[in-house]
Amino acid sequence: MIESNKFILPIISGCMRTKTCYTDAIATPYCLQIVSYIVLRNVSGVLRTRHSTFFAWFGRIALELFVCQSHVWLAADTHGVLVLLPGYPVLNSLITSFVFVCASHELHSLTKTLAPYAVPNDWRRGLRNVLLFLVVLVPIGVRDGMF
Repeated sequence: MIESNKFILPIISGCMRTKTCYTDAIATPYCLQIVSYIVLRNVSGVLRTRHSTFFAWFGRIALELFVCQSHVWLAADTHGVLVLLPGYPVLNSLITSFVFVCASHELHSLTKTLAPYAVPNDWRRGLRNVLLFLVVLVPIGVRDGMF
């Protein structure tokens, strides 16, 4: 339910021109959503046995939604908002939100496909991957000034 803010708030508010405005707008309705969820879950036993397929789907791609928000919605290293259609803030929010959710879904599919190769169940293969990381990627990072 909380992840839905990242999809709904840009549609509601076209004022998000800076990161500060975005952060303030995202933080405001969290309390209302949490209290509403607690109240609705505890109203009756019937509601406790049901769930929303829509929000369950968003929950499955929550990690990708979190990662993609800085890359799709926010521009200029999170100091601005991506504007595709200047002068049309609501339409711009709808289009960028659609792109954001589609990109997050595709990233989730890639994560499900590649995760078993990066983090295998066999400890020997996991150790092999860590050693390959240390031998190949760390020297590249040192050369580029990352470490």
